[in-house]
Amino acid sequence: MCRVCTAVPVTGEPHVTIGADRGFTFDHVFDLPTPQATVYADCVHNLVEGIFDGFNATVLAYGQTGSGKTYSMGTGFETATVDEEVGIIPRALAHVFNGIDRRREEAKLEGRVEPVFDVSVQFIELYNEEIIDLLTEDRGASKGLRIHEDHKGEIYLQGATAAPVKNAHEIFYPLTPMWKKYAFIHVRWRNDFPLMNFKLLAKLK
Repeated sequence: MCRVCTAVPVTGEPHVTIGADRGFTFDHVFDLPTPQATVYADCVHNLVEGIFDGFNATVLAYGQTGSGKTYSMGTGFETATVDEEVGIIPRALAHVFNGIDRRREEAKLEGRVEPVFDVSVQFIELYNEEIIDLLTEDRGASKGLRIHEDHKGEIYLQGATAAPVKNAHEIFYPLTPMWKKYAFIHVRWRNDFPLMNFKLLAKLK
């Protein structure tokens, strides 16, 4: 299967120019009433499906404070969220596990050996260039955390706790202490929050 990895912008494509020297090409513009499900379907769904074919993908939100990054990505865990407002990360995790179940069921129906999938999560905080493992109570354990690049050019985090999970529910509920710690840090350090960065890392094998 061939996929486009790089592309040269074509004259006439939608773009916006900022100032005299900065121009950006874009694929979609979503209006305020656009449902979260539509944003996910248009921007993320095919990327997650590609994971099962061995492709890497990155989804990020960029913008000024208050522009809606947390809402769009679905990382505001401090309050309950109705289904219609669930953001990209929870939808992507549910998509992954639904994809696992579907592929196992298809293999069973076709008489093939069921594929084996292992999913684990890590939750870290980046603060003033320090990496902190939020899945352990041992603060000293974070001192050995390092970001490395392997011989294939892939970036990985060495030393952080990896918790195995079997479904999306296990990520958001049995690991509740993780989210409580997140909420505590968010409140306690809210004045410094722009300097902090939280990463939920989900690994599929």
